[in-house]
Amino acid sequence: MQSIPSSLKYKKRFLRWFIMHQLDDDNDVTWFLDDLSVDEQALNRIRFVDNIDESPKGMIISTFPEDEPFIFFKGSIKTDNVYTAYHELQLHDNEPFYVQIKFPSVEHNRLYQLLLREERSFEKRNKAIATHLLNHLLHKEKEALLAQKIDWALDTKNEEMFQYYADELKKLQSFQQHS
Repeated sequence: MQSIPSSLKYKKRFLRWFIMHQLDDDNDVTWFLDDLSVDEQALNRIRFVDNIDESPKGMIISTFPEDEPFIFFKGSIKTDNVYTAYHELQLHDNEPFYVQIKFPSVEHNRLYQLLLREERSFEKRNKAIATHLLNHLLHKEKEALLAQKIDWALDTKNEEMFQYYADELKKLQSFQQHS
């Protein structure tokens, strides 16, 4: 039997709690979240956030009477249609889907705060990996460019340029070994 990653367990647990304690039984948002709580593939793409403003697509669910109960957006397009969000989540199964949930005492709900902390940690880890990979690729590109220039200097028998580019390559490789 395969174990469920802790983040999925927390997401499922929170969604069940939220459905039972914050939503009405008879509405589309309840249906959508209930369906989502059993779809592990979709849950893996869900990213809970405390501020959705910078996200490219997602939904805001609110239990406050002054707020819209449900808003789905993708870019500048917004709708209150739950089925649009459902189909977007199902059709684009390789993209993250951001969710902000607003309810009374959200800052004191330990499970939701745990999800938010886990998501922030996940994002930081992904950014660090992306930065490292980008730096590695840039370094390799600089090495390749210097190697081309060294070849050019050799082809044109330009000893001065050869020496300059060879020194630059040594500096670059030395820097890479120390970082």
